[in-house]
Amino acid sequence: MLDTPEDIHPLFYGAPRTTEFKKLRKRIVRSVREAIDQYGKIAKDDGTGKPQKWLVCLSGGKDSYTLLAALHELKWRGLLPVDLLAC
Repeated sequence: MLDTPEDIHPLFYGAPRTTEFKKLRKRIVRSVREAIDQYGKIAKDDGTGKPQKWLVCLSGGKDSYTLLAALHELKWRGLLPVDLLAC
């Protein structure tokens, strides 16, 4: 995950540019991806050709926003073939 303007999700454009933050962001995104893989949260193709839809509920706290940002980055990178809806 490089941090050139073309290689970073727009959600993170205003984020701190420190090395510590970049490492934290990468670790969170990697952990979310590993959890999705470990628990099999992406369903197999059901033959309709439509992507699976996920509803992500936001409480307004840092943790739910961080999860949504990590999911958006995975989707943006093509690693999460689902439609996301934040509620």
